[in-house]
Amino acid sequence: MRSVVIAFLLSIQLCFGVQKAPSVVRICLDNNTGIATVYWQNLRDTCNSFSKNLLYASENNGPWILQKTITNISTISTSVVVTDINSSWKYKIVTYFACNGIDSLESNELSIDQSKPSIMEIDSVSFDPITQKILLGWKNNPAPDTKGYRVYQYNNSVNNKIADVDSNHVILPGFTKSNPADFTIAAYDSCNLFSAISNFQRAAYLNGSIDTCKRSVSLGWSLYQGWN
Repeated sequence: MRSVVIAFLLSIQLCFGVQKAPSVVRICLDNNTGIATVYWQNLRDTCNSFSKNLLYASENNGPWILQKTITNISTISTSVVVTDINSSWKYKIVTYFACNGIDSLESNELSIDQSKPSIMEIDSVSFDPITQKILLGWKNNPAPDTKGYRVYQYNNSVNNKIADVDSNHVILPGFTKSNPADFTIAAYDSCNLFSAISNFQRAAYLNGSIDTCKRSVSLGWSLYQGWN
């Protein structure tokens, strides 16, 4: 009998219906089109109480205005037109219904993400004379929603994209001491907002010669560029 009671209690604890509204996790704005995309966490509904999600927007802390009705519980993002991109906008979702089939559930309120990652610098640019490859390294950007890093080759004040990576280093082939290059980097976040581009850096290259008569080795190297 005791095992039956325990099983019953566990079944109650593990029964999840729509008990709370989804959490709005980010809102990204395309400044060119004036379209904002709202993302939220998925809902669980084992009691079949879900009817719809209502997306509301508030401009400059004004009244909440209904933007969209979403009837598919699997939908976790939607796009809306921002009538004035210079205004301050925040969004929320109201879910109908809770498991009792009566109450609505209101999400958190979140503003459009306009915060770019902070500017960062490359830590080191190293040249491997054996593999003829460049290794760039840097610290992770402190922005909590950093998605990746864009690496550029810097030439005559122009930053040309080389690669997008999600790690804190990259290996680049095709550069030698006869073909040195300057590199820069920028971080970007989950809304594809980019930090300012870093200062450029260039690896140091070693040159050497041997004087067999004097039994001496002469070494010289280029200065590492990019550090004060």
